[in-house]
Amino acid sequence: MEVDFDDYKKAHNSIFKITAISREWIHWWFYWVHKGNARVYGVYLGDTLVGIWGVEPRVLFNKDKNINVGRCFATGILEDHRRQGLFVALSKFALSEEKKLGQYDYIVGFPQSGRSVVGGHLKAGWYIVQNIDVYKYIPSQDDRLNPSTHLNTFDTGDKFLLEVEEIDDYPFCPDGSFVKWHKTRWTKHPDIHYINRATTGGFIVIKQYKDWAHLLALECTVPRGYTWLLRCAKLLCNTHGWSWISMWCADNQLHRDIIIEEGFTKTADTIHLIAYNINATENLHLDSCNIQMGIEEGY
Repeated sequence: MEVDFDDYKKAHNSIFKITAISREWIHWWFYWVHKGNARVYGVYLGDTLVGIWGVEPRVLFNKDKNINVGRCFATGILEDHRRQGLFVALSKFALSEEKKLGQYDYIVGFPQSGRSVVGGHLKAGWYIVQNIDVYKYIPSQDDRLNPSTHLNTFDTGDKFLLEVEEIDDYPFCPDGSFVKWHKTRWTKHPDIHYINRATTGGFIVIKQYKDWAHLLALECTVPRGYTWLLRCAKLLCNTHGWSWISMWCADNQLHRDIIIEEGFTKTADTIHLIAYNINATENLHLDSCNIQMGIEEGY
């Protein structure tokens, strides 16, 4: 059955209360950002939509080639209808339909470790590619008193990390990175303001959640730029009074040593990168990883 906009909004916001999407967002996301190429599969009980399973097109750069992948997002079952096998059944149906379409090499997802949804994915035929840890920078009192110290090593021309209205696609793309993120997500979002900062050859995107924030994107052409951009993130954390700023950082993360040097520390939270083979004959493997998303995985 075709999923109705209003049904989708109601089911989505019941399952994912932190996002609270609007009808305007739904239209913007599916018809402006993805131009009709994102799909949602649903399971109805009578006239009630009780489960949703979404997939959006992405491109993953790995081992010197671009791989067409679908990112599974906003997938779940209403609370009163869980533990009835609906999640696995919906997942298997959606994956079989995607197999028929054959547009992707893989479909990937990023569930948090310990969530019941991980077992449901594995039962439907997914596998774990690798783990991605969550790191945090928590300001000290000295940082609060002297936030400008984070900028002391910047070159004169790179001190001014200004907010930008549009972020260009940078030519440098390391292994394990998504290519051509739709920048309209954070520059033209109808409901949410994202903080965008750019410097020579790189940029960051940050989203605030109440009294803390998450670094949703970190891309740069040079290692030193990572230092500049991370220090900019720390400065924003201090000047906005956030309790912390978090980011994803895998063991094979590009410039992981710089992230640690800048005071970001590993937490107990872990994200599973999972995959399902659509056209691919070999399981997905990443020698290096530069995926920066977050709780809402780039909405």
